[in-house]
Amino acid sequence: MKKTKFILLVIFFLILSSCNMPRKSESDEISIFLSQTQTSIAIEQLLKATVTSPVEPTPGIQNTETNEAPSPTQPVSSPTQPVLTQTTPSDTNCTNLAKFINESYPDNSKFLPNQTFIKSWVFQNAGTCTWTSEYEIVFQEGDQLGGTSPSPIGQTVSPGNTIEMNLPQTAPDVAGQYQGYWKLRSTDGIVFGLGEDGSVPFWVKIIVEGQAETVTPQNFTFDSPTWSQSFNQGTSIFPLGSDSTTKFEVKNNHLKITALSPSGDQWRIANGYIDNFALELIFNTVNPCKSKDSYGMIVRAPDQPDGIIDSGYIFSISCDGNYRIYRMDNGNYYSIVDWTPNQNIKKGEGQTNAIGVLARGDLFQLYINGMLIYEFLDSAYPSGLYGPTIRTTSEIDFIVNLQQISYWKLNN
Repeated sequence: MKKTKFILLVIFFLILSSCNMPRKSESDEISIFLSQTQTSIAIEQLLKATVTSPVEPTPGIQNTETNEAPSPTQPVSSPTQPVLTQTTPSDTNCTNLAKFINESYPDNSKFLPNQTFIKSWVFQNAGTCTWTSEYEIVFQEGDQLGGTSPSPIGQTVSPGNTIEMNLPQTAPDVAGQYQGYWKLRSTDGIVFGLGEDGSVPFWVKIIVEGQAETVTPQNFTFDSPTWSQSFNQGTSIFPLGSDSTTKFEVKNNHLKITALSPSGDQWRIANGYIDNFALELIFNTVNPCKSKDSYGMIVRAPDQPDGIIDSGYIFSISCDGNYRIYRMDNGNYYSIVDWTPNQNIKKGEGQTNAIGVLARGDLFQLYINGMLIYEFLDSAYPSGLYGPTIRTTSEIDFIVNLQQISYWKLNN
């Protein structure tokens, strides 16, 4: 899934005096760039800088960034040692072996009861077999913590290359220490892990303490935003114009976003990094809004030297009343929450829905129409770009109107 940033022929940096627009000194986190002209030359330039339509993502475990961890040669320490069965590949011409590189949430990380977090391991393919996307991460024993087993790794890893594997986990509701053991499995059923012979599993080891915090109900309420835009001045912080998949235009005091044909999620990005924030986008659906036609936002999307925006966190709601959260890592899809119904979402066309995302450190919270419906912990991307997303599964010219966007800068 790749999103190419627009190269605008004419870019105006404006310092607006209106009370609902930020002054440059007020918020360096959000840089506003606007194209004031819609000449045929500008449109032609926009069309040349097409935002590439992504392939519809398939849930899987994918490559991301890394975190510090203990040495892979460190002996396994647990109240109950797993039974380790040495395995050898059925193909004697190649071997399956993983080498530990890094991880997020190292041993004895502390969590509240029922808290959801994303455990990540970075492994090098230390064998001679190529790991295909059908290789899986599989649970061995101990505390599974809600992790899905098996989970495909989702990409090909040649010998010597590395991959980050991600696993959603939920802390138990009872205080204590928990540890679960995992390995990898090849397409021919060979189970392998770390160590010289591949017999050592990798693990999740956490401490649960404190009292559980529920995600219901809590209001998305803050003081006056650091910055907001209602599009009533005919300008937008997101590039305007058409490409092969989407069309963005300011019309009737809103940003009209059109998905021109069925595809995966598509987005356009504002120019400027934000890290700890609350962000709320208010959408209104217009024409037939069916099934998994959806809209939302991408946040903490890292910029790249080549201008490709293919990483970040995506929060979406669909026309049939579901929400979805996933993470993109260098164009690879990784599911955090697959489509899940929620009564706070107003279904169908002619509806107004407010999508709010709070990000502070590694904590993320999703709000729908002011109510907190899901939260999780993840440390892959501490800051990045943001923008609205749209996706249609069946309709040509699926339209949503972005009525207002508000941003609050939060303290660390």
